[in-house]
Amino acid sequence: MLERSRLLRSVARFLALPLALTVITIQSSFLHAHAEHDKARFVSSSGSDSGKCDDASKPCKTITYAGLQSNKGDTIRLAAGNYKIEDVDTLFYLLSDLVPVKALYSE
Repeated sequence: MLERSRLLRSVARFLALPLALTVITIQSSFLHAHAEHDKARFVSSSGSDSGKCDDASKPCKTITYAGLQSNKGDTIRLAAGNYKIEDVDTLFYLLSDLVPVKALYSE
């Protein structure tokens, strides 16, 4: 009886990792399906730093604010205008490929 109990525990340990990995994989695929990816964040010199910047008719004012609203895979779209590089964060978004900054969306 003791040998059988030991055998069952060994089998349980052996199967625990593949089972756990399967559950994690299934759960992460469901989570990814509900996440917002590949969104454009709009910036205009006449915009306002509020909201999510994801509506072209309600753009943000600064690149930094739009970057803070962004996720990996999003893009920041700039309307024509002049933009100041006021801090390191703005420079980061302009130089980084994490959230690419693309010019000239039409307001």
